[in-house]
Amino acid sequence: MNELVSVIVPVYRVEKYLERCVDSIIQQTYSNLEIILIDDGSPDLCPEICENYKNKDERISVIHQENKGPSAARNSGLNMSNGEFVIFVDSDDFLNIHIIERFMNVQRKFEAEMVVGSYEMFYGGKDCESLMKSSIKLASVTEMTSEEVIGEMLLNNNNLCVAWGKLYRKDILANFSFPENICFGEDMFTAHILFDRAKKIVRDNSIGFFYNQEGTSLVRSEFNVKKLDMIMAAEEWEKFVNIKYPMLYEKAFFRHTVIISNICGDLADWKDDRAKGIYSEQSKWIKSNWQSISTNRYFSVKEKIKILIVKCNYIPLMRMYRKLRSIVTYTKRF
Repeated sequence: MNELVSVIVPVYRVEKYLERCVDSIIQQTYSNLEIILIDDGSPDLCPEICENYKNKDERISVIHQENKGPSAARNSGLNMSNGEFVIFVDSDDFLNIHIIERFMNVQRKFEAEMVVGSYEMFYGGKDCESLMKSSIKLASVTEMTSEEVIGEMLLNNNNLCVAWGKLYRKDILANFSFPENICFGEDMFTAHILFDRAKKIVRDNSIGFFYNQEGTSLVRSEFNVKKLDMIMAAEEWEKFVNIKYPMLYEKAFFRHTVIISNICGDLADWKDDRAKGIYSEQSKWIKSNWQSISTNRYFSVKEKIKILIVKCNYIPLMRMYRKLRSIVTYTKRF
């Protein structure tokens, strides 16, 4: 069998990386692909680059739309897709050229509704072409239930909640759309839903995706108030597992608390009058839930220290903590 795979790529302000990304897709050893590039109103040369690739490869389709964000772009790609399987790729990342074939082989072997891959951070300084074309180092492949994957996601945060890096059977995306009103951490609002829909999930630890860290993204930039969407998502995780997977509630509470403490860490360096008020609000939540925090088995000592600092509602202390942590992290690298 040689099922059609739809590869959906939202494109916005990535002219420096777009060709590398698309090249890693069109060179896949699994060739029965439908490649959908969604130009999300990109103001640079991306629209022209997309059209050039469309003229070179008949498998490529291009959608040009006004800027609405990555969720809207993915939704446009989904609406246009015809494949029995779907893969999302972020346009500044790139793939190993064997990964889709690998995913499809794993899918057939286990009759999986979702294959969850692994990735490697890419900071530059390496030969992209070699990484792209190297043989995949085979790693463990594990069948998992929805509950197991969601539990792992809650403990490992963004390792699993991203939309990319996975092969989805199109059926589980039926009547589904990514939330277009969320500006930050939009994948967090959907990951648990899709994991719940996929009753047979396979975790493939082979590295096939390279997650670009060369540029500056919203995640790695100065604090943005839109990051508070992540707290909303964490609240949704808590509500969801409390209803469907109550055995995971302690993990969901852990993740919710860690996200709050991390955001408060970012707030400490935010030179904005709103920082103190937002920090104080999160400090009150920590105080009111301190008993549950103190008895939760999943917090490390480092995390408890940071959470305790938030509880104290003293921003200069958080600044000192962050500075000390950065010194320790830098020292460990050498």
